[in-house]
Amino acid sequence: MSGLNACAINPQEAGFTTKEKKTPMDFLISQQLTGGGFRYPASGSTINEYSSQDATRALAGAGFTVTPPVPTGGLEQWFAESNFSTSKSVKSPLALIIDNGTTTLKVCSVSLAPEEATTTLEVVLKAAEAGSTPKECVTSHKSESVTKTITQINGFPSTPAPEWELSIDGGGEEQAKTSKVIHLGDTIYLRLA
Repeated sequence: MSGLNACAINPQEAGFTTKEKKTPMDFLISQQLTGGGFRYPASGSTINEYSSQDATRALAGAGFTVTPPVPTGGLEQWFAESNFSTSKSVKSPLALIIDNGTTTLKVCSVSLAPEEATTTLEVVLKAAEAGSTPKECVTSHKSESVTKTITQINGFPSTPAPEWELSIDGGGEEQAKTSKVIHLGDTIYLRLA
């Protein structure tokens, strides 16, 4: 996938789709383990550091290498963050995957500045509606007002119903609720059950 991305070829095009409508993206996502890391080999049961960095880069749509930006104003080169910035001017990207079971997976990057250490799935979905890369990853979403259970994303299902499941970083699925707390670096997978 990184090679295809580097050549500006969409790895979800028909030429890379199996008879079962699976793409290289589907395969990579299936290799993610609880905790967010990725296994290698495909039959493995433990997180592999190299597979994790390669899969993350491929899922984000990057090629093989990325040159880090040069900081300005005397700032240090790179540092790790475990929480979102509380500044409204600092946006952080999240990986969002929408699987309605019918069309090709929608995999996108959503940037947001929640101004708090964590955010909610509602904030992420609203940010995705406002703009994502690629565009229109999320065009609309609905949820029940009391339970906050998601009932529709991008018009699926056609009659709103609480059928969406949520997985964070390859963990177990749970009923998708807009109130779910989202942390910096989470990979969000929403699947229509």
